[in-house]
Amino acid sequence: MSKLVPVSEENIDFVLNFVNTKVEKIGTVLPVDKKTFYDYFLRGKTFVVSGKEGIESVFSISKFGGKGVPVLWMRICAASKVALENALTFIKQVALTMESLYIRTATFSYAEECEWLEEAGFTRGAVIPKAACLKGKFYDLLYYYYDLRSLYSFNVERKYVDENLYSLKPVEKRKADVVVRGLRISDLGELEWISNHPNVFTTMGSGYYEGLIWWNRQRIIELITAGKLFSLVAQNAIDGKIIGTISLEPRARRPIGDVLSNVYSMGIIVAAEYQGMGVGTRLIEEMLVLAKRMHARIITLEVFETNTNAIKLYEKFGFVKAGRLPLWLQKGYVWSYMMYKMLS
Repeated sequence: MSKLVPVSEENIDFVLNFVNTKVEKIGTVLPVDKKTFYDYFLRGKTFVVSGKEGIESVFSISKFGGKGVPVLWMRICAASKVALENALTFIKQVALTMESLYIRTATFSYAEECEWLEEAGFTRGAVIPKAACLKGKFYDLLYYYYDLRSLYSFNVERKYVDENLYSLKPVEKRKADVVVRGLRISDLGELEWISNHPNVFTTMGSGYYEGLIWWNRQRIIELITAGKLFSLVAQNAIDGKIIGTISLEPRARRPIGDVLSNVYSMGIIVAAEYQGMGVGTRLIEEMLVLAKRMHARIITLEVFETNTNAIKLYEKFGFVKAGRLPLWLQKGYVWSYMMYKMLS
C-alpha cells in the first residue's frame, strides 16, 4: 500500500535523489538542491508517495488564488503510470474535500506524464507549441484539466454564481498623452488605486472587492531585483498620473538550465477611465520592444473568455489562442483562453 507523507527536513535528501533522476520532467537539465527544489515545488504543499520499492512520486498541490478558487493546481513528478495514478488518488481526495471543481496541471510533450494524464482521464486544454527547448530541440508546453463535478454527491457549483456576482461602474472616458517608462517603486500607490476599481479588478485573476487589493512593495522589489519581474508603466504626460502598467515574468523557474528560459508571461492593467483609449496598445508596443531586447522567444498570457475587448487587442498584436481552460469565479463560472505570441 502506498504511503503519503509531506516533504520535510527528515526526508528531503531522499526526495532530491528521486527528483534528480528525473529533472527533465519538472523542466530543467540541472540537478536541484534543497533551495532550488522549492523553485519547482511549493514549500509546505509538497508530498511524497512511497511504496515497497521506495519513492513513487512527488507532487505539489495548491488552491488557485483570487478568482481561480474553484480549481486545485497540481505539479507532479512520477516514476511510472501506476505511480501517477496512486498519487492522483490522494490528490482527488484533497480536491473533493476542498470542494474544487477542477484540477489543473501542466507538463511537456517530451515527458511521459502527458500520456499518463490522458489515460487517467485528464483533458488536454491548451498547447503552447515549441515553448520548451531541451538539448537543442523544441517541445510543446501542455495544459491539462480534470473535471471533478460528477464525483460529488451534491451540486458543488454555487447557485449565486451568475452575471450579478461582479458589476461594472459607469466611467467618463478620458484621452491621454501616453508616455511609457520603467516602473518606479513610487508608482505602486497609484497602481494599487487603479487596481481597486471594479472595472479593473473584475477582469483580473485576483481581486474580490473594491479596496481589498494590496500591492506587496517589498515582494515586488525582491522580484525586480532577482530578475523575475520586468514592468513598464503608462503615464499621462498631461497631468503626470499613472494610467496603466504591463509586466513580463520569466516562465523559467531558475535562471540557468530551465527548458522555458526564453518564455515570458504577460500581464496588463489599464485604468478604467482610459480603457479603450489606446493605452493598452501603447503598453503592448513597448512591451514587445522590451521582450526583444531580452532575447525572448515566446510570450504567453491567460485571459477570461468573456473579456472580448482584451482578446481583440491581443489578437491585433499577433497573439493566438492556444486553448481553453477552467475555471474562474467571475460573472458566472468563466473559462479562460491561454494565448501566446511567437517572437521568432
